[in-house]
Amino acid sequence: MGDSDPAFSADGKSIAFRRIIGPEDESTKVEGIFIVRLDGSDPHQVSNVQKRGALEFEDFGPAFSPDGKRLVFERTRLADDRSAVFVQSLESSGSPEDAHQITPWKMNCQDHPEFSPDGNWVLFGCVGEAGGTDNLYWANPDGTGLHQLTHQGHGDEGYLGSSFSPEFQGWGDIVAA
Repeated sequence: MGDSDPAFSADGKSIAFRRIIGPEDESTKVEGIFIVRLDGSDPHQVSNVQKRGALEFEDFGPAFSPDGKRLVFERTRLADDRSAVFVQSLESSGSPEDAHQITPWKMNCQDHPEFSPDGNWVLFGCVGEAGGTDNLYWANPDGTGLHQLTHQGHGDEGYLGSSFSPEFQGWGDIVAA
């Protein structure tokens, strides 16, 4: 059991986080992204809601959209340990089918994706097919416009995190850290 990866909503009234409930036995574990109000009220699961024993995915690194209506997160497919970036409306049922996949599994994208301040882009890192160095990408929340921002070669260099500047107004104002 445990909670991790907290992220505040833009209005500061809620926190999204990853929660694991249950013993080490995979057949009874409950895992997904949860949201709770700052006073601790109304905790509820919003991603990967499914019957116990049917866990096929693990969700990590949630971030709210600026309007507070969607979440972006990384989902790892347990069958092959590949990750992809997903966007999900907070008005959905939370079943795995409600999340919209915006990157292909083969890119192995992860690294706490986030929305741009205007909500038009999602920024994330991907390890790639060969497991080489990380590169930064962005895409529209519907998955269109996927674009590689950095072009690291092979070796020890890579990106371990990324973030938009608060003043982001479009292409060129991106800050990688």
